[in-house]
Amino acid sequence: MRSLNRFLSTALFLRRRFCTAAALTEAAAEESSPLPPPPPSSSSSSSKKNSNSDSLYRQLSRLPATGGKSVSETLNEFIRDGRVPRKDYLDSCIKELRKYSQFQKSLEIMDWMKMRGMNFSHKDHAIYLHLLSKTKGVSAAENYFHGLSPFNQNLNTCGALLHCYCQQGLEDKALAHFKRMEEMNVASTNLAYNGLMSLNMKLGKPKNVAPLAEEMKQKNISLSALTYGILIHSYSCLDDMAGVERVMEEVKKDDEMKQNWIIYSNLANAYVKAGDFEKAELALKELEKVMSRSDQEAYHLLLSVYATTSNIAEVKRIWGELKSACSVTRNINYLAILQALSRVGDLVGFKDIFTEWEGECSFYDVRLANVAVKTYLKADMVEEAELVFERALKRSLGPFFKAREMFMSFFLEKQKIDSAMMYMEAAIDEVKDGEWHPSPEIVSKFFEYFNKKMAIDRAEEFFELLKRVGSCNSTACNLLVQTYITAGKTVPDIRGKLEDHGIEMNNELENLLVSV
Repeated sequence: MRSLNRFLSTALFLRRRFCTAAALTEAAAEESSPLPPPPPSSSSSSSKKNSNSDSLYRQLSRLPATGGKSVSETLNEFIRDGRVPRKDYLDSCIKELRKYSQFQKSLEIMDWMKMRGMNFSHKDHAIYLHLLSKTKGVSAAENYFHGLSPFNQNLNTCGALLHCYCQQGLEDKALAHFKRMEEMNVASTNLAYNGLMSLNMKLGKPKNVAPLAEEMKQKNISLSALTYGILIHSYSCLDDMAGVERVMEEVKKDDEMKQNWIIYSNLANAYVKAGDFEKAELALKELEKVMSRSDQEAYHLLLSVYATTSNIAEVKRIWGELKSACSVTRNINYLAILQALSRVGDLVGFKDIFTEWEGECSFYDVRLANVAVKTYLKADMVEEAELVFERALKRSLGPFFKAREMFMSFFLEKQKIDSAMMYMEAAIDEVKDGEWHPSPEIVSKFFEYFNKKMAIDRAEEFFELLKRVGSCNSTACNLLVQTYITAGKTVPDIRGKLEDHGIEMNNELENLLVSV
């Protein structure tokens, strides 16, 4: 058995691979959304019409998050050119954009549809409610739901609102809403129960999951692949592998479920979490037997888990099969293999495939560049990382904040404050409309350096940069004061400096000064 220590260092990564969160939420891209492929056109009347529709989709998917042409302007321009997008095509655009976490664009398309007088189905109202929650918060989704007619407060929209509550971990609201759904006789669905199960997992209450599954059985509600996945995850979190295997025995009695590759992916991850890589790989072999050769998500899962078990040979085999199965190797496929090769530490293979992607890609997805920057910096290959970043600046639309933060962290660890500050200044110069704030971890790392070096001037310079992006929160103020204290400044001096920076005293700062 391979080293368990390697697995423990990747626990956070593996947790994302369980289907609990993935099936109840659209996985948000960690750094930026990839360019979605065009959805299949609903109309087959002519190849020209299909081409026009795909052209519209590509325009919408490539619109920048802020600045530039808006979604409504793009749609109106499309109509002015004599082309009217059908509702079913717009629905498919929304579906694809949601899949790639482009929620704001999806919402703007639906707003445009409403403005044009297109009728919303129950499903449309549910999707709109979900998009409001994603872009404007749960309260906006609640207001929309309560503004619907009783006819439209149904299984679809009630389920969507429950989904929002569960996603946000709002236990009291979720349970109260579920009770109302029971009163309306719309709660006896596996979607509703899966939501409650996911909520309990999110809240760190895996013991509550199995009783909910039993309740489903008592009510003759069929258990879905997602239900079984959550059950496996819950037992795994309880370190109850016997429970995991009991679930799999139940799955094997269901001809439909035992053909579902997602269940085997959860089983593999459970074994990985337990440190049993041999059984994890046996589960992956079962997954390969039942998966569709055209299911790219299954290939991506195989790449990630084989990488976690450090099986480079299987990573390369799966990559070869994925490329053979695809008519076109997309950015998302390259992202999966690059993440896998980075995880196993195969720098030669990583560089070869990254170079291949750069030479072939039609759209330079900044996420792949970010993976390369992270991989090279981890290996102390800073020159290679900088070259990748330079190419990304020329070929990609960004955003570049994630990469800049990686460079900041790297140079701070190397005690190269000038370089770290240079990347911070560049990031702040790039910010538009408050789209980025330095992460708390980065802010803490900077002040850790200033504190250690008693570098008051650099700390003040950094604080002024934070002010430019509205990031002078209480934590930053406290860290600045702590730097003054470490450098031996007196209380009057500190008060004067805080006044110069426009910082108002509060109880927290006063308590810090008392310790001087």
